[in-house]
Amino acid sequence: MQRLIDYKSRFRILKGGKISLVVSALLTASTFLNAAPSGGVVTSGSANISANGTTTNITQHTNKVTINWNKFNIASNETVNFKQPSSSSIALNRVVGNEKSIINGALNANGQVWLLNSNGILFGKSAKINTAGFLGTTRQLSDSDFNAGNYNFKGDSQESVINLGEIQSADNSYVALLAKNVENDGTIKVVKGKVHLVGANDVSINLNGNSLVNLKVNKGLLDSLVKNSGAVYAKGGEIYLTTNAVNELLKGVVNNTGILEANSFEDFKGKVALSSIGGDIVNSGSIKVSSLDSKAGKITLQADKITLENSTILDASGATQGGEIYVGGGFQGKDNTLYNALDVQVDNGAFIDASATSTGAAGQIVFWSDKLMRFAGLIKATGGNISGDGGEVEVSGKERLWFLGKTDLISSNGKNGSLLLDPGTITIVDGSSGQTGTPSDWSDNNVYGSYVIPETVLESLTGDVVLTANTDIIIEDLSDNELTLSASNMRFYSNDETRPTSAGGILMKDINDTIFLNQGSGHELVFQGGNMSSAPESASIYLGNIKTSGANVIFNTKRSRAATPIKVKGTVFTNGGNITATPGTRFGINNSDVVDIYFDGLVKTSGGNFTSNMTGDVYMIGGLDVGSGNANIDGNNVNVNIIKSSSTSTTNNKTKEIEKIITPISNEQAIIKNSIKTNIKNNITIPTEFKRTGVLVSSTPSNDTPTKLVSLSSLKQSKSTGDSTTPEVNGDVVVPLGQNSIINLVNGGVNLPSGVEQQFFVASQDSKGNN
Repeated sequence: MQRLIDYKSRFRILKGGKISLVVSALLTASTFLNAAPSGGVVTSGSANISANGTTTNITQHTNKVTINWNKFNIASNETVNFKQPSSSSIALNRVVGNEKSIINGALNANGQVWLLNSNGILFGKSAKINTAGFLGTTRQLSDSDFNAGNYNFKGDSQESVINLGEIQSADNSYVALLAKNVENDGTIKVVKGKVHLVGANDVSINLNGNSLVNLKVNKGLLDSLVKNSGAVYAKGGEIYLTTNAVNELLKGVVNNTGILEANSFEDFKGKVALSSIGGDIVNSGSIKVSSLDSKAGKITLQADKITLENSTILDASGATQGGEIYVGGGFQGKDNTLYNALDVQVDNGAFIDASATSTGAAGQIVFWSDKLMRFAGLIKATGGNISGDGGEVEVSGKERLWFLGKTDLISSNGKNGSLLLDPGTITIVDGSSGQTGTPSDWSDNNVYGSYVIPETVLESLTGDVVLTANTDIIIEDLSDNELTLSASNMRFYSNDETRPTSAGGILMKDINDTIFLNQGSGHELVFQGGNMSSAPESASIYLGNIKTSGANVIFNTKRSRAATPIKVKGTVFTNGGNITATPGTRFGINNSDVVDIYFDGLVKTSGGNFTSNMTGDVYMIGGLDVGSGNANIDGNNVNVNIIKSSSTSTTNNKTKEIEKIITPISNEQAIIKNSIKTNIKNNITIPTEFKRTGVLVSSTPSNDTPTKLVSLSSLKQSKSTGDSTTPEVNGDVVVPLGQNSIINLVNGGVNLPSGVEQQFFVASQDSKGNN
């Protein structure tokens, strides 16, 4: 961010925040070899002023003193010493002449020193300030307010305060530089204290001894600039770069290209806060609140527009606990103590870290924008090497999101961390999209549409990943035909829960594509839909093929009104993982509205359990194979083409008929074709909850509608052959269904007591009913 700041006389800050050559010349000119403070008059309190060669001594007798100076300069070979009663003592030095203060020498004090000069203040490269509290400002404060403890600095000076030297203050104290434009290109140090660089017109401070309790910006001004291109160190303390009051929307800039370091120390957690309400924050430097032996601190960035350039480092890593990093707002934009950004850009190369490095959990990282979020940085929030969980991360643009970032949320000795991406609508586009997250990528809004995540980016994310959309999640046609996920747990959440009637769903545009979560037992792949009107077939969830390496798969909808169905057009293979279908909950209340689910392809768990408690109909057209697992199917109407289970039974807790079920008794492999055909014994279980007097058995493979209602009383003694429709009692039991029936029941003893489980057996059958 470039700013041109003009001084009324001889020096300027040029573009990029560099000091003009005129200033450099002034800093070395012989004119200032003897430039000690002059014309000093004590206006309140008591102090003696004496000069001896290049040394000026101010001996302060009262706890507070005010001195008006005609000039207050210190040449590089000069020293000014303040000898004060204690560290709580304050010497207010007010320049009433027309010259800026240029400090190139040493200023020492055992108490607090304030320098007020509306003409501007420049600390040169050779300046060394060492006090128990220092304040330099172009704003003014009257003697009466000062002595009354009303530290309210006001003024409309357009001049600047610039530090090129070294300002150091005692432990637990402060350094405050206040002006329209404030720049630090030197070094500022304070331990367990506070550093404030403030661009504003009206500022109030409260003190406790020589500790700055708080600083409040009462009124900002247009086009103020606060810039750090040097180094600010506040070990165990706090650093603030601020323009404007929290309730103002004045255009200002906070720019950090240097080092802001408030690392935690002993039991004191550090804090760095950059704030430009209504304005911009541009950062290409390093901001650290880390700790090598304790908990990390907190970083906050608040502005309308925030840009983190490619050399940015935000470090809140801690040995025993990661810290907090909030850029553009709090979690889901709901933290009322933080101002929400409108535009956040994080370039490729930016590094953000809230890890725990030894023991304990990682911290929380939030990137939020009420409108546009463009993110291509790397986020790290890993658990401790010895113990501890990964951190919680959110990257969200409420209206628009373009995510090209990477995450490392792994915990080797704890739970992995989680990543939440939370825009309005999410589109997962094919491949890498050709974008890398450089500023040129961001320049054309058309390249990233509304809410876009490239396939390769999503595939690279680790930890728990949650995609949450206010409306839809759309997966475009993938050229490699597979979305291969590395996340520990992957959750697709569509439909904004804050609006009970809002639409939204999950849509795969190519149902031949596959979503593959390459995780085993104990992990989850979750699909939560609302109401999808844009799918080829109306559905809240509309998917192709689903595959895991043992992870569980969950389908549900939180729609509070009757939802369109869940439809899985391809196969579902979980390799030992469980599959659950549920209407879900909303606002903590179970969804009692009718929700149907359709599985067109084969659903195969290979030993995992299949559970459905859907409120609507369940259609498993491609069949169900749970292997050694259990199948528990609830639904208004349950239609399962084939159920294969080597050792377990199937239950249905509804009072509707189970329309098509065949279950192998043994571990023998069934042969499944378009017409249901098997050469092994099969077990059909009609559950104890089945209270009807008949069981419906399907007819042809091309027709799901049963053609014959067989009463249970008939099944107890019936026998028939061929196409006869008249039951006969004769040895093996055959249930007659007529011509073209696909099921004949033979070679079995039939056990059909009324009102309890009924079983009968099948040896073989074909589409014509021949045995």
